[in-house]
Amino acid sequence: MLVAAACGPSGPAADGGSSPLCGDSVIDHGELCDDGNLIAGDGCSPECLPSGIPFDCVDLLVSDSPDERNRVSDLLPLADGTFIAAGTLDLSPTNRGWLARYKPTGEQMWFVDTAAIDPEFSAVGDLVDDGQSGFWALGFAGWTDNRLIHLDRDGNVTSTTPVVSENGASVAVATIEFATTSVWLVGQLEGDAWLGLYDPTANTVTDLLIEDHLGFQDYIYAIGRGKDEIAVAATVSTSPNFDGDIPLIASTDVLVIHYNFQGIELQRSLLGPNTDPDFVRVASRIVSDASGRWFVGGPYIPRDTTALYQTWLAPLQAETHWTWTNDVSLGDVAGAENGVIVATNRLDTDASNVPITEGWLVNLGWDGAKLWDFGAVDDDVASYTHYVHQALAGVADGRFRTAGVTTSGEIPTVRSCLISQ
Repeated sequence: MLVAAACGPSGPAADGGSSPLCGDSVIDHGELCDDGNLIAGDGCSPECLPSGIPFDCVDLLVSDSPDERNRVSDLLPLADGTFIAAGTLDLSPTNRGWLARYKPTGEQMWFVDTAAIDPEFSAVGDLVDDGQSGFWALGFAGWTDNRLIHLDRDGNVTSTTPVVSENGASVAVATIEFATTSVWLVGQLEGDAWLGLYDPTANTVTDLLIEDHLGFQDYIYAIGRGKDEIAVAATVSTSPNFDGDIPLIASTDVLVIHYNFQGIELQRSLLGPNTDPDFVRVASRIVSDASGRWFVGGPYIPRDTTALYQTWLAPLQAETHWTWTNDVSLGDVAGAENGVIVATNRLDTDASNVPITEGWLVNLGWDGAKLWDFGAVDDDVASYTHYVHQALAGVADGRFRTAGVTTSGEIPTVRSCLISQ
């Protein structure tokens, strides 16, 4: 019998200390170390780290003052271990967008302030690889004033393109994806759910979908890429959004549509009415796992306007349907080997009864089973206490990278960590 391998990574809000143990104190046949299992994803990783534990954490942006709240909106890990990040610079009373590339050590390879591109940019949202030697970013200058930014991997801006519909109408773009030669754009066009394809060569947009479900407000916040298809999840209102000029919390359904990479619709389905009348579902994420099984989720909005948003997640076309809900706010979702990893944040109090934020990761399988979860171990030696998850992405070696903001100490910091799986 051999003692368990010790784990001692530095967490998002921790500096080291005693080490949590991983495994069952036995190196079984097929194991390279005492990870307590033969495969990744069932509670302990092949690195002998408990699944979900943060390690190799690096600081991306350090605020200049306690009141400066910079944000990270997306991560784009690259095959060589480097990664690109993007988000918002808090320069109160205004904001600007930022993009940067980092080595795994946290060394910054380049940094782009969007003021150098267009002073009207207030944030940068999604990042997607262009399949060649560059990437696309979605810049925001207003609700219906969005731009596609193309950069090479050295951080040089090669183009910026205002996003409009096929007939030139303004659209509110929420997020983007890339497949084959086109950038897929989703959002809202004049109250309808909208999906467009941007052809960089022709510099044109084709309206692929304009969905007016029942005559109320509809929109698409969620798009995902699988092995051979694209899926979008539209949040469609099933009751009025306004009573005169007074806004209402409308009932919703979720319409999921699958396309091949050429933009041909393959199938569509409705998730069905929410079973809890006190909450409304909004679809902000749709992802597939390694087996090509799709999951959709997002904010779970209470009709009680004094209550906090929660999170919901459900599989598509599972033999036994289930819906997972939890009183946490959603950071991001990523497809895993089995199911999905959900990065969330919850409110708590410390020993002095002071409110704090704690990040929480959970791996949900195709059947809805919780395969593992992680928030903290060993009195916060490795933890997501005082940390807000904002982005999550898979990396080339099958692990994951999270990014968010630390809320401990005097100066907020945008920090990124690898997580074991």
